[in-house]
Amino acid sequence: KFLSMTPAEIGRGTYKLLISCIVPRPIALVSTVSAKGVRNLAPYSYFGAMNHNPPTVCFSPCRNRNGNEKDGFDKDTLRNIKETGEFVLHIMSKWFVDVANFSCGSF
Repeated sequence: KFLSMTPAEIGRGTYKLLISCIVPRPIALVSTVSAKGVRNLAPYSYFGAMNHNPPTVCFSPCRNRNGNEKDGFDKDTLRNIKETGEFVLHIMSKWFVDVANFSCGSF
């Protein structure tokens, strides 16, 4: 039997559905440096290789839900990339995952 649902019907379960569809789900650590030289390292589970010629990778930074018009809605990683046009994507080994997970907090 074929079942079809819209994201609106799934509601908050959409995230859990997506992260369980690709297993094992690779984790990337994305490092950036702001225009002022402040370093940032953040884990991303939504990333992948898109092409080999030219070599192209992508990842999906979410907007900051706690953002505001004054400070902006971009998280540090995205803001740094917009400022400098640069990032480094590091592919995680399984034994680093717990530490990478800890690094996703707001500090």
